[in-house]
Amino acid sequence: MRHVLLLICVISLCLACSVFTFAQTDRGTITGTVADSTNAVIPGANVTATNTETTAKYETVSTETGNYTLTQ
Repeated sequence: MRHVLLLICVISLCLACSVFTFAQTDRGTITGTVADSTNAVIPGANVTATNTETTAKYETVSTETGNYTLTQ
């Protein structure tokens, strides 16, 4: 009886831990602010990120407050 209970506990633990692996993803977000040397924000600046392995480019333009967000 103890072995059966132990086996059930181990299987339950494995199943519970496997749920967390589904939350991982290979996507991401890059955010930031474009500013000049005086720390004044630059609206309308073109922002480009390039994946060096695939050469894929992700582009956006900074907002009126100089903020940008790149998502994959």
